[in-house]
Amino acid sequence: AILNENPYEYIPTGHAALDEKIRGMVKGGLTFIKAPRGTGKTEVVRYFETGLLKNDDTRVALLHMEEMKSMTYRAMATYALGINVRTKDDARENNISEKDVLIAAKEATQGERTIVFEMMSHDDPLKLLDYVRLAATVYGAGYIFIDHVQRLAYLSNSGVDGATSTLTTIGSRMAQLAKELNIGVVFISQVNDDGRTKYAASLEEEAIICIKLERDVETYDEVLQNTTDFIVDKNRPFAKLGKAGSVYYDPDTTILTQEVPTIRSDMAA
Repeated sequence: AILNENPYEYIPTGHAALDEKIRGMVKGGLTFIKAPRGTGKTEVVRYFETGLLKNDDTRVALLHMEEMKSMTYRAMATYALGINVRTKDDARENNISEKDVLIAAKEATQGERTIVFEMMSHDDPLKLLDYVRLAATVYGAGYIFIDHVQRLAYLSNSGVDGATSTLTTIGSRMAQLAKELNIGVVFISQVNDDGRTKYAASLEEEAIICIKLERDVETYDEVLQNTTDFIVDKNRPFAKLGKAGSVYYDPDTTILTQEVPTIRSDMAA
């Protein structure tokens, strides 16, 4: 085992402060990203997805349950272009043709290195395990992103107790699958106002890394309002915890970067 296994392989995210804590996106277990509603969880995940695709050896599989496939592709094209083309109207206003959007989307997704899959309304939530195995063993995905995990519970139609039971089962089996296949599975979760993970506390227990997102959406300071902070509150592989830098959402380009502008404190008064 010592000679043939490499525990906690990782690929750097490209975010210096976060990589200093967790080194990168880690394989062999679950990474759990959690935040209250309205804090831009999906966009943070997209930042990680596009970052991983800059590594030529990486394939990623994506399940964004709150958006259409076209939205996923257009958002990734936005990162490739550095210009907002998330809707047809946005592209038109920024003088980008649909042909150029398509070219940018292909560039951003790196062709077959991005696998986008869906859960149908009639699917059993546990079907996700089959999709993940398929993405890893057939399509060669090294990382699987699931956004957001509570939507799986809602598919079960079995109430709060059923939702909790469903996510508990998914978490324990997915953790084992990630270890078995040596892949990184990233769950994105919504938390309640009290900071507790909705229906999915067991997923935090199964995760090897937990990252909390914080953003002050009520401040008058526009820079602060668009800045999301990373806090690592569980790190089984490397033990480092605490604040891990920030990302800034540019309202014009709709892109996240780790370069946060100087905060205009006079606006916060």
